[in-house]
Amino acid sequence: MKRFSTVLLCAGMAGVLSLTGCSSSSNEKEDETTKSTSQNKDSEEPETKEVKKMASSNQTMMTGVSVHDPSIFKDKDGTYYVFGSHLAQASSQDLINWSYLGTQGYTNTSLYGPLATGLAESFQWAGMNDEDCKGGYAVWAPDITYNESYVWEDGSKGAYMLYYCTSSTAVRSCIGYAVSKDVDGPYTYVDTLIYSGFTKNSNPVTTTSSLGTKTVDIQYTNTNLVDVYKEATGKADITVNDINERYFNGNNYNNSLFPNAIDPAILYDTEGRMWMSYGSWSGGIYMLELDPATGQAIHPTENTTSGNEITDIYFGKKIAGGYAQSGEGPYIIYDPETEYYYLYMSYGYLTANSGYNIRMFRSENPDGPYVDAAGKNAVWGNSGHNGIGVKVMGSYSLPCLAYDYMAPGHNSALIDDDKMYLVYHQRFSTGNEAHELRVHQMLMNEEGWPCVLPFAYTGETVAEDGYKSSDVTGTYYVVKQDPTDNTSATKYNAISLNKDGSISGYLKGTWEMEDGTHFIHIKIGAAEYDGVLCEMKDEAGTDCLTFSLIGTNNSSLWGVKY
Repeated sequence: MKRFSTVLLCAGMAGVLSLTGCSSSSNEKEDETTKSTSQNKDSEEPETKEVKKMASSNQTMMTGVSVHDPSIFKDKDGTYYVFGSHLAQASSQDLINWSYLGTQGYTNTSLYGPLATGLAESFQWAGMNDEDCKGGYAVWAPDITYNESYVWEDGSKGAYMLYYCTSSTAVRSCIGYAVSKDVDGPYTYVDTLIYSGFTKNSNPVTTTSSLGTKTVDIQYTNTNLVDVYKEATGKADITVNDINERYFNGNNYNNSLFPNAIDPAILYDTEGRMWMSYGSWSGGIYMLELDPATGQAIHPTENTTSGNEITDIYFGKKIAGGYAQSGEGPYIIYDPETEYYYLYMSYGYLTANSGYNIRMFRSENPDGPYVDAAGKNAVWGNSGHNGIGVKVMGSYSLPCLAYDYMAPGHNSALIDDDKMYLVYHQRFSTGNEAHELRVHQMLMNEEGWPCVLPFAYTGETVAEDGYKSSDVTGTYYVVKQDPTDNTSATKYNAISLNKDGSISGYLKGTWEMEDGTHFIHIKIGAAEYDGVLCEMKDEAGTDCLTFSLIGTNNSSLWGVKY
């Protein structure tokens, strides 16, 4: 919060609206104009204006790159990279214009060199010609970091490290890592750290396809679990009686308590310690400390349980989700100004009409506990996750859009040059599963929560002198995103911020702000919303004033004024 207080509150109290001059990243012809109307039937329905709609091709080709599960990284030379599932990667100089990086594929050169041999050890367990990836490969959700402490065999230091996952089912996966001296590789495999989906007894699984026949015995003894327990306990021999009995339901892997080993993300804390968050779906999100010199996991030395929180010798500490609820794609970022670690994760299922959405929590410690704006713990137990986690965004509509935005998710985040960004993949209401990379700026509110601006980043910066309340009054097209997994798009409605501090239209309440600042406060019923104002260009290229707020009820509130 201190960073934004410095930028926002040092301005003079007499401010006027002055557009930033930022341009849209798309210059294709705007081909439609629509009359946006409120769905409210109240007699005080706000007066609305005509809003230009963007061309449909502009919306689905805004960035021109499709990177699923994008992990953002800024290299030393100022180039931005995103690395994602299915070996996709792209680069940019400004976070607006993107291009694909290199030649990627499953049958030719990849980040890991020839793929089948480059990741052979991980593929022995999962991800190559095996059940769900029969006849192919499944390499997902890598996260890249530059680690200046990594020690090579020759004693030299510093490496680009790529943590990745390979997967064969919703429970059987593994996480490994590879290193390189160049950001674009090739990356040399080092080790496989975490396995999931193992059984108590011998259980051979055979898959036959055009790639041949592969048999995997998925018993726990065929992972590194025994070696981890030996080191943690000091015992020379480990039997099934020495490991956590809750790993299994009968013979099967207990994926209600323990994770699908995918979606690794790397974090450095304020003390320079290195961590990896990971996990997916019903078992929850876990955190393991890593050794910066080697990249290897530093495992806990005992199994403990306190309420819904689990610390496990093999998997580490559960920090969110689990207990048969959806949740995946963790990403943690530390803001030195607010002194909080922010945990992002995605709920729901990833297809366009299945309710995928991004939630957020925060903590004073890298390994939690993480809580939301309502004070609820991210490890929510088995009671369901509706209402848990700040709703960053789900499927929604705004008047300038040709299509509804659907199923945004699996994000990463970046603080760079005093700005904060959310990076994610976005689907559309086009009737298919096509997706594109998206980048939105986030501004910190006075309560220390990052508020995502409604439109894709085009270089906008908050006005130096802030705003006057008299300039903020008027009609806004509003999207209120509640903390549920909405499978259809939340539609915009119209409200009016009135000069007397009241709100009329779709929502009823009050609003206030201090002239010369960028902060705004709204109260709707019992819910208090704190947020920010920022001038932007909408995605049809039209100048507008926007607000973005986060409520004590974990809902987010976006507004657009033309």
